[in-house]
Amino acid sequence: MIRRELGRFALMAEAKWIGKSLSVMIYGGDVPHVGAVSVAYPSKSEFRDASIVTMSTLSLPGHKDYVVSGPLAERLAKALNTPVVVTVGVHIDNASPQDLETVVAEIESMVDELASALK
Repeated sequence: MIRRELGRFALMAEAKWIGKSLSVMIYGGDVPHVGAVSVAYPSKSEFRDASIVTMSTLSLPGHKDYVVSGPLAERLAKALNTPVVVTVGVHIDNASPQDLETVVAEIESMVDELASALK
């Protein structure tokens, strides 16, 4: 598990191999929860000789966690060449635009760290 303290709140990232697939959970803030779930997997293009990553997302009503879960699932599936599920749930009361930028940057950094450790 990776934990980052960001002033008045913390973020956590956990990863677990489930067979040859990877499950990642990113949560924190004032109210950790499940806000969005994205699944991505590598495959071959039907139209050309190329590898692609297909991604789908489910988001709970009113939650913006999909903004992070989708791109991160795609990035990890491509980097690790394996199916990946990313669950994100971060809520920060009265978050400023700066808070949101900081959270997204920290989450991306945490996922980079996870990807390096898992290769």
